[in-house]
Amino acid sequence: MTSPNAQLAEMARQIAELTAQNAKLKDQAKAQERAMTMSVSAKGALSLYGLGRFPVTLYVGAWRKILTQAQTISNFIDEGVKLGAFATSMDQPFVQPNSLPLKFKAKQAADAPKSAASSDAL
Repeated sequence: MTSPNAQLAEMARQIAELTAQNAKLKDQAKAQERAMTMSVSAKGALSLYGLGRFPVTLYVGAWRKILTQAQTISNFIDEGVKLGAFATSMDQPFVQPNSLPLKFKAKQAADAPKSAASSDAL
């Protein structure tokens, strides 16, 4: 039979070991969350994982088109961030659209062109 002090010391050692293992696993999980991975979909498109809850899946031609415009997209983002046009998180709202330059305003339903079917009915 072991003494109560020895049992306490053993339990403290186990707690310290488990705490260290837990911290290591949390670090690994954070690293995996940040990692982006890619795969080829069943239809032959490239799926990019790690940006959000769902993958972004596009055919190779669309990815190449985006990549050729990478600098333009980056500049647009930088300008929009300076103006506060983008929400930085779900908790932080963005600037009201009427205070933004036209290219950063979302299209309104009234601004959308009418389809041919709806104009034929008139």
